[in-house]
Amino acid sequence: MLLRTVQEAINSIEQETRRIETDKNVVRIGLSPNFAVRWMSYRLHELKAEFPSLRLVIDASPELSNLSAGEVDFVIRFGNGYWDGAEAEPLFGGGLIAVGSGPLLTRYRASTGTIKKGLPLIHVESTTDWSAWLEGSGASLGDQRADILVSHAHIAVEAAVNGAGAALVHPALVARDLKLGHLRRLSFQTLSIEQSYWIARPSKRKPTNQSRKIMNWLKSRATAERDWLDRHQHA
Repeated sequence: MLLRTVQEAINSIEQETRRIETDKNVVRIGLSPNFAVRWMSYRLHELKAEFPSLRLVIDASPELSNLSAGEVDFVIRFGNGYWDGAEAEPLFGGGLIAVGSGPLLTRYRASTGTIKKGLPLIHVESTTDWSAWLEGSGASLGDQRADILVSHAHIAVEAAVNGAGAALVHPALVARDLKLGHLRRLSFQTLSIEQSYWIARPSKRKPTNQSRKIMNWLKSRATAERDWLDRHQHA
């Protein structure tokens, strides 16, 4: 009796899995956790409004999903754009910017516009990036041992928004907060890095019509945001 019940459940799961896999309205996306939290989550309502019949499956995993195995339709990942079995297009340019909350920067900005020593810094994984940014800016904020060291950039951004310190992160993760005034830039210096955010799909598998539409929509939103960041940089 138990075997029969289990078999019926397994059959039901198999049928539902096949139905989802063959549903043309299902799009499966692999995202890095940082991008999923700080960029994609704020745009899901726009995406759903644009594509009402869309059924979206998001895998926010730190590992690169296996594109060639068909686990996802496409991915958005941070890297150099070269992955086996994938065709990649850049979404955002490379570079990191220093940001902090308005009250924090007001407290640590001198009347001359320079940043006073003692500004708390939030480091992602290591202190290397901040050291390079400070060297390039000619600034000296005192002892640059890790004031706060976090494992993910989205944690650094959230901490910066709440006034814990200044964070050095990719502009795609803070564009919304800059627009809303939750964050301000320390300066308009950008720390050049080789990596950035890319959208990649399997090179040996033709994208579905729905996934192609979603990719084009995401690229158009990224382009608009890049344009805004450029205008903000040179305003």
